[in-house]
Amino acid sequence: MKPLDQDLIRELVDDHSILITIEEGSVGGFGDHVLHFLSNDGLLDDGNLKFRPMVLPDELFEAGTQQEQYDMAKLNHPHIAELLQNLINKNTKVPVLEEQVAKQA
Repeated sequence: MKPLDQDLIRELVDDHSILITIEEGSVGGFGDHVLHFLSNDGLLDDGNLKFRPMVLPDELFEAGTQQEQYDMAKLNHPHIAELLQNLINKNTKVPVLEEQVAKQA
């Protein structure tokens, strides 16, 4: 993750309108470093980039296979595809952090 490849991120933003990071870590990891860079570099200022970090939720998981745990964490390919489809479809509201926190409360 460090040093962050800033040139690659700029290139991805120039070529794409959606950027998703996926990691086996929790909030505060790679996705947050990318978001911090995007913000400080002004790459979010025009409102054309949709960025979502996918991370492990802050909850306990039962023992299981890696596949089962990724399913519980919603980090497998069907979940990634669903998030991408939601971001592509302008009429679909993508959940924001506040909504996710409210569900857990």
